[in-house]
Amino acid sequence: MASAECVFTNTWGKILGKEGEGFKIMAEMINLSRVYNSVAAIAAARRALAEAYHYLQFRTTFGTNALNHALVRRRLSDLCATYTADFYLTFHAIRTLDAAEQGNIKAKQLLRLLTPMLKRQTAQNAVYLVRESMELMGGMGYIEDGILPKLMRDVMVLPIWEGTSNIMVLDMLRASLKSDGLQIMGEYISDTLARNGLQYLNDEHLQPLVRLWRQLSSGTYSSDITENTAQDLFEQLTALYQIAVVCHYTDEQSRPHLQPVLQHLLQRLSNKRDIALQKAPDRNTVEAMMGWS
Repeated sequence: MASAECVFTNTWGKILGKEGEGFKIMAEMINLSRVYNSVAAIAAARRALAEAYHYLQFRTTFGTNALNHALVRRRLSDLCATYTADFYLTFHAIRTLDAAEQGNIKAKQLLRLLTPMLKRQTAQNAVYLVRESMELMGGMGYIEDGILPKLMRDVMVLPIWEGTSNIMVLDMLRASLKSDGLQIMGEYISDTLARNGLQYLNDEHLQPLVRLWRQLSSGTYSSDITENTAQDLFEQLTALYQIAVVCHYTDEQSRPHLQPVLQHLLQRLSNKRDIALQKAPDRNTVEAMMGWS
């Protein structure tokens, strides 16, 4: 999918849709491309993780297999959790897209906010996940004999085309002002957290975001303050929504690989690690997170 500038000299054109609604039609196409961008992002991230994991299975460092080192397992489990959360968010969005195309008005409203949120999250994380996978492999991950250098070059464009990460924040801001997507998303988060015994997240994280949004949407603040604050607000909202999505899709079959993901997301949301004795994930946990089906 090459980017280019095209000059259509003496070319006939036909109107698609009603005159004056070109941007609306284009926006629908762009949103579909953003979902595609997200699928490409999680695909590249999965390939990079698979390459790193299989390499580490046979890599010997300090006289033992690399996966026997706690720091390697910790890093790999963190990357797996980030990838898995993005995977579930992506296909949750695709399910929402299907519902919207079948006439579900609520899904259509939610998708207006969810699409730029998804695109921003998965594109940025794809770059991070490929780079970290490369580092786990060391020099073998960097040289051109393997696939990771090519993946690294490919994923660098994902946060750029179909709207940069900053544009996605502005799009989420606009969607929140012009649709019911934010309210629908908030209700989904609140209900899901309550059902899964995570009510405290509503009080500690969701409700402060609700109060902050009411301030921002009042129209009393400058665009500088509104835009700058919106980035932090939507980043925390994304984390909360991913926690809710993971909870929603957790069942007995998926629990072994989703429980560590949920723990990782909760820790990321708190934005701190307590300096204390802590045990790294064991090898079985890492293997469950890598090899889920």
